[in-house]
Amino acid sequence: KTKYTSIAGLGTLILCLALGLGRGTMQPNPDKFASRSEFNLYQSKWTYFTVNTLKYLSDGDTAETEIPKAITRFRTAMGYPKSGDMFTAPFSRSTTLHHAPDWNTYIDVKDSMNVVVIFAEGLSASFTGPNAAFGSLTPTLDSLIAGGLFWPNMLSITDRTHGIFSSALAGLPHGFERGFLNINTVYPDHLSVLNRFSNRGYSTAFAYGGWSYFDNYRQFLEHQDTDFFNDQDFLQDTFNIQPETFNNEAHVWGFKDHRMAELYFSSMDLVKQPPPYFNIFLTLSLHSPFDIPDEEYYFQKAKNLRPKFPEAFITKKQKELATVLYTDAFFKDFFDRYSQRPEFKNTVFLIFGDHNVHGIKYKNELDRYHVPFLIYSPAVKKSATFREIISHNDVPAILSSLFNLELPRRIHWLGRGAQAADETSAAHPIFLGSFTGELTGVLHEKTLLLYDKLYSVEEDLELTPLNDSVKKEKLRQLLADYETLNRYTIENNLILSNDTRLWLERTREVTSSNLQ
Repeated sequence: KTKYTSIAGLGTLILCLALGLGRGTMQPNPDKFASRSEFNLYQSKWTYFTVNTLKYLSDGDTAETEIPKAITRFRTAMGYPKSGDMFTAPFSRSTTLHHAPDWNTYIDVKDSMNVVVIFAEGLSASFTGPNAAFGSLTPTLDSLIAGGLFWPNMLSITDRTHGIFSSALAGLPHGFERGFLNINTVYPDHLSVLNRFSNRGYSTAFAYGGWSYFDNYRQFLEHQDTDFFNDQDFLQDTFNIQPETFNNEAHVWGFKDHRMAELYFSSMDLVKQPPPYFNIFLTLSLHSPFDIPDEEYYFQKAKNLRPKFPEAFITKKQKELATVLYTDAFFKDFFDRYSQRPEFKNTVFLIFGDHNVHGIKYKNELDRYHVPFLIYSPAVKKSATFREIISHNDVPAILSSLFNLELPRRIHWLGRGAQAADETSAAHPIFLGSFTGELTGVLHEKTLLLYDKLYSVEEDLELTPLNDSVKKEKLRQLLADYETLNRYTIENNLILSNDTRLWLERTREVTSSNLQ
């Protein structure tokens, strides 16, 4: 930054302080609030702007003096060996660091099997699975869990849907406000699993009952050369239909999940999507305003939950609870329809939540990120539950090991996959963020730093406050270094290493102007 930038910023800061005085507490103490959500609601926008302006001014010549140090510290903490590309692609590391469980013990995967990845809006570990915090409200999913490979302790990397695309498909860093998908420039070069499956001859598609340009879902997937978009615009034009509202809601996200269970297959058959295919299905109904068909039916089912929930809670949250029950009914319809199709036995399904549903009380601050993850297929030979802590960033490495995808020697993915382990522990650091672009925490092994508070992570992701200044400072430094490199690599197009670029060019899969 130049001295003129600093002077201008300082002038802006002084003006903000002058205008902000008298508008309430400038920097409230988060320890005085019951939850981070309450603190965020209370904290004034003036405070947020002032704090971040000070931070910007204090960064000074970070790129010149601190970046090499941040890279070295970050890679050491992540367990990445020193390499020739570490300063030109800080996230680049060897693919040999991927975890490689013996999948053959559990599932018989063939190279040409179809893949369907279901991003389930609001699907939460709070109400799905045998040890759900509220008790399970999803009997259909529970039946799939009983016959599949289940990870009850997956973490979303952020609290909004957009984060699932860049993390679960390409293991990318968070980005800024509204995430990686909403970067206001050309996407930095990167490698996604969509690219790898396309290279193997798979067709690819995105099915979503809503407007696919929302939060740049479609732009990101077009960047991956996705073949088909079965979205609201396509469905309206092709079938001459309109999304319905069932409760006179002013805002309609799109075609409801039960309708999409039908339209997904109609669209596939209409465009004659060739197998094998890699399809992404994003649900949308488990989201405010919780507008669902047969509302009274699901309300009554919610009222029958009284043994599990206090009546006052059911009355207050009946729309949310009814929509959870409706979502499970969608899964039943979806899998009933799929099971009648000839390719069903040759299909692997990955199902996971994008984040915990908003509107239902969280058991702790980590709960907003806590989602279930399931691999289900008729090809599963031995069902199992693994209690290791993984994240959306681990999905690309899981898919690559499960399907033995061809990968370059070095990769930028922040996750390393699953170990198929039963210990409630994160084998490598998992970074957490928010819709605003704030990086909120990091979890490694059994220790969590979240909103600058330290916790020990117990079974079922229960949290116990931890007083350990050494661990806290270590995780603070790791989070700070990640935040620095998140911005540095994105703004300077330093995610993909030159070694990987050359590999892609040699295989003639992409041009230098359209790296995926």
